[in-house]
Amino acid sequence: MRSTVNLVANAQDNIGVNRVDFEWATDAAFTIPNSVSGAAMTGGTVTNGTWTKTNFDTDVMGDGTRYIRAKVTDAGGNTYTGASITVTVDNTPRY
Repeated sequence: MRSTVNLVANAQDNIGVNRVDFEWATDAAFTIPNSVSGAAMTGGTVTNGTWTKTNFDTDVMGDGTRYIRAKVTDAGGNTYTGASITVTVDNTPRY
């Protein structure tokens, strides 16, 4: 992945989802997670919807193998962290 991308997660809760944040890390254990806030609901309902963080700049991640996951907070303040995905970031300038 390179440049700016959209991060998308589907989240559901029987009462309602209040917030979805994304995190990325340089290791699969998320020893030092980096938060990406600002996702907004872009489809569905508060109990079952799609959340998107648009125009996330991958430059902040540096090049290499990275791990991304979604963290969901429901109306009661409970959190759930989804499984991570593995991506390769390559922002080397192309001429």
